[in-house]
Amino acid sequence: MLSATHKVFDPFGFVSPVMLCPKLMLQKIWKLSLGWDEEITGSLREEFVQWFRELKALKEVRVPRWINITPDATKKFFMHTFCDASKDVYAAVSYLVQEADDKNVHFLASRSRITPLKSATIPRLELLAALVVARLTKSIVDTLGWTTVKCSYWSNSTTVLTWITKEENWSVFVNNGVQEIRKVSQPSACRHVSGVENPADLPPRGCKASYLVKTRCWEGPRWLSSFQDKGLSNGFELDEDEILQERKKSAVSALVSVNQESSISGSVNIFQNMVRLVGWITRFIQNCCSIKENRNVGELTASEFRKAELIIFRIVQKKTFQGEDDISFCLQR
Repeated sequence: MLSATHKVFDPFGFVSPVMLCPKLMLQKIWKLSLGWDEEITGSLREEFVQWFRELKALKEVRVPRWINITPDATKKFFMHTFCDASKDVYAAVSYLVQEADDKNVHFLASRSRITPLKSATIPRLELLAALVVARLTKSIVDTLGWTTVKCSYWSNSTTVLTWITKEENWSVFVNNGVQEIRKVSQPSACRHVSGVENPADLPPRGCKASYLVKTRCWEGPRWLSSFQDKGLSNGFELDEDEILQERKKSAVSALVSVNQESSISGSVNIFQNMVRLVGWITRFIQNCCSIKENRNVGELTASEFRKAELIIFRIVQKKTFQGEDDISFCLQR
């Protein structure tokens, strides 16, 4: 399978819709954990044999390569790059339109990628396709030195167009893709195209070689030769839920400071009971340190109540006015 797949040398992506089929088969084989030398059986084998038999039809493919671009300053030309994605493939295809009497449309190149094994949403795959569009356009412009070419970037995903053109705090994945796209392109050059008129729709769907020969994929959509740039139209519906799903969530944290009361005040709510409790504790400590004859018995005296109150005041003031030694000194007096 690998040998048959690499027999087709296609650096410009002329026949990428056909060559994606064996790549998808290889991904299926990888998921099945088959070894490199194991024989393919079942439906995968039948699918590959059918694709291989159809491959000979590529001999009929004829792609005009002469673009006839000259340094003539009066001649303008525009580059239009389209993108699309499915759950299995995302792709981009680029065309050049010459503003002459006949306004010729030329196929430049295409790029296609297999989606990662880790599942992703269709809008995210559409964003990856838009990223391929930006990279492909920059590669062509830099290679051919087209410093004055006007570029337009087309997608049928209104969600992706909103991500690119709006200044929002998107998720990390979306933000990284959008930032790279903006580095090599202008958001104002992004355009919307319907799925039916999108020429980049063919690679994600895949096709047989015999079907590719009959298509107009190298000529682009019929309206491209007469296209007049009017900016990004707002005449399409937006899926607000889909767009906002990638908005970055803002975490709000609040620090709650709780002034814990002392263990005594937390257990006793009535001041008189607190004073009585401290008084009994103080008497118990003093009795433990005194001989039997000098121990206090009976009810608490007025002096013991006063001493207990001072102890409570010191505890509260020490906690509230930390470092204020003069307060403690006055209490001791």
